[in-house]
Amino acid sequence: EGLTQPLVYVVSMPERTPRRQRFASSFAGLQLRESFEWAPVVDGTLMPEELWWMKGFADNSSGDSGNPGQWASYVTHLAIMREGYERCPSCDLVVFEDNVVFRPNFLNHWSRFIRAVPDDWAVLRLGGQSLWEPPSEVFGDYIRTSSVASTWGYIVRAKHVQSLADLLATLPEKGTGGIDAVMHKFTRQLASYAPQVPLVHVASGCHDTAAIESSRSECESPDSLKTEALQLLKAWPLGYTRSYCVTRGHSDKTFDIGQTSCADDVSDLCCPYRDPPLEQPLANKVTQVHGT
Repeated sequence: EGLTQPLVYVVSMPERTPRRQRFASSFAGLQLRESFEWAPVVDGTLMPEELWWMKGFADNSSGDSGNPGQWASYVTHLAIMREGYERCPSCDLVVFEDNVVFRPNFLNHWSRFIRAVPDDWAVLRLGGQSLWEPPSEVFGDYIRTSSVASTWGYIVRAKHVQSLADLLATLPEKGTGGIDAVMHKFTRQLASYAPQVPLVHVASGCHDTAAIESSRSECESPDSLKTEALQLLKAWPLGYTRSYCVTRGHSDKTFDIGQTSCADDVSDLCCPYRDPPLEQPLANKVTQVHGT
């Protein structure tokens, strides 16, 4: 609902079999008309360090410059946008990571969100690890975002896919931040919104963009994915961690948030909490566990 001929890609490394099985079953449980396809992931470790961030030299000086996973993720998402636009310039682009869990009653929550969000939207962020900066606007079912950590799930409107890809292709950060950090640079040009409550979350602490030794397939199993997914479904986060907040009503003054929305620290525009409260549904409501 609300999208135009969506192309759905799932970022996934071939060896992540448990994730793929769980995602495929969960997605099927949503009973959508659309299908999805696995997006081929670039393996950054197979690329010479001199090519990371197109610097021409190996750079381990700052940020994600020396992280092959972050570079690979950046290239992968950029390639998805390029391919999606080439295949269908009139199609909205939907991208998920393979370890996401869909919020219970996902379709109902999605319908409320897409009906409420302003029609000027260019990018929709469906979930994220945290907000690095206060939202610029807060409404009942959505927020206008300035900086969302992670790329767990997002949608790029068809008419903006090429523009976003072109902006990302300039490599404005050159490795000082991953793709999520770079995308926030364009939120003034490309109106970005997110649901008040995330529609997707992740069921694994393993990150393919992390250091090689901590992103091996051994760091998760089918059982651990199932356990973490069930924990999320039983206690869904009712918001996003506010990384610029210390506690409720107290912003971290060391953060250069560059906005006036923290004039009232306790407001929804600033620090209504540091970590979001958790939804506690009745046990018999937790039924959307396909694949978990």
